[in-house]
Amino acid sequence: MFNEYRLFKSNVAIVEHRLSEVYLVSLWNLVDAKSDFTFNMGSKINQNAKGVLANWISYSDTLAQAFHIFTQNVGLLNHAEQWQVSEGETYVKLEFQYRSALTYPITAIERRMVAVIAWGNYFIQQPLTIFSASFCFPEPRHNVEYEQLFGSYVSFRSEVNQIVLLKAQFHQPLDSANSYLRKILKERSHSIQQSMDSLTSVAASVTELFVKDLAGFCTIENILTALPMSRT
Repeated sequence: MFNEYRLFKSNVAIVEHRLSEVYLVSLWNLVDAKSDFTFNMGSKINQNAKGVLANWISYSDTLAQAFHIFTQNVGLLNHAEQWQVSEGETYVKLEFQYRSALTYPITAIERRMVAVIAWGNYFIQQPLTIFSASFCFPEPRHNVEYEQLFGSYVSFRSEVNQIVLLKAQFHQPLDSANSYLRKILKERSHSIQQSMDSLTSVAASVTELFVKDLAGFCTIENILTALPMSRT
């Protein structure tokens, strides 16, 4: 993690680099849950910090398409994030949760829910019309900021993390739509995803060897022979 930060401070592009989920959760646990730090972080859009997925969805035809691309490829950010979309005649419901063996703190949920609205506002270039918003965690001290972003119908200690939006806005055309750039970024994103899957596969294979015979596979030479693969 320190090495990634050092590269970032040296102006090296790290948008395609990835950290293990355990490091992400560790970072979230360092944040004071009583502060509005993650709320403010989620509500700010930094053009220079957009990763490959954020750039890809930026050229969508509609917010609905952008959200579909995001939910189907969220593994580029964090495979544990799970979204469910249900559309009615007038409204669209967005439900969010983390599915993981690790426990994500309130700060991580808060940041993601706030960021979705911030990005939605950014894409349609106006505030989204939010009918209601509910959160599974207790009401925070900065509840006024919630009302300013999500509207008056905000509830806490709910069974689900959910945002209800106006369907018409969800499907309105975006000025930034560009099918050519969207196609290029889709191809690049899939290439990154394949690399991530390959690394995950290698990690799983090595773990399996350790379980079978930790003493026999405690050296890299034996691991390379068993897989088989080069040291690189």
